[in-house]
Order: sequence, then C-alpha cells, then structure tokens
Amino acid sequence: NRLTIVQYLIKINGVEVIQERNDFDCGLQHWIGLIPKKRWCNNETEEDDAGSGVIPLAKYLHSLGVSYQSTSENSNAQGHTCNHKAAWGGNLALLKYFRQEHNVQDTIQDSAGNYSADLAKMRGH
Repeated sequence: NRLTIVQYLIKINGVEVIQERNDFDCGLQHWIGLIPKKRWCNNETEEDDAGSGVIPLAKYLHSLGVSYQSTSENSNAQGHTCNHKAAWGGNLALLKYFRQEHNVQDTIQDSAGNYSADLAKMRGH
C-alpha cells in the first residue's frame, strides 16, 4: 500500500504496467484487495479500519485506468473479481470504496459459485 513506491515504480516502468496480469490472470485490481490489514493505514502504529493507506492507492490506480468493476472481463482465471479479493482479505474499507465510488455490487459468482460475501464468510469476516 505504499503509494509513493507504486508511483515511483510506474514512473520507472511506464503506466502500461498497471494492465499487466500474472499467469492466474490477476492484476492490480485483484492484488489491492489482498493488502494485509496492518498495511491498510498510513502509518505502522495506527489502527485504521477506514483504509487511510489503501484507499489513496486505489484512487491513484483508478486514475490511471485500473477498473474495479465486477464483470467477467475483469475477473481472474478463478472468476474472482476485485470484490472477491477484498472480501477474502476482509478489507471492508476497500469494499465500501468499490461500492460507493464505483457502484460495485456482489453480483458475480466465481468459478466455484461463490459470491464475494461467501468468501468473506469462509475467512471469518
């Protein structure tokens, strides 16, 4: 969730890297949902469920063209959307951001038939 580091890496490697995906078809829109809870905030000593560290990063990536929409085209090889990943990671602040700012709804099932809420429940969130 280090915004300044991400900005630096994009500056060095070019903005096109934001669209890259790995062998499982996961991109930045998926990985942002898996940022560990201890890094959701701006500083390491702050307890922050509001996402003061991860939300600015999400907004920055979106400003460069990263989409958070829950569509089959924006899903990875397992059918996970960014919503699925944030739910799995228990990142309520990011889920709220997706819904409030991008009108993302929990309407897409993954390859196993799970909605985002199902994954959150599996992880005890």
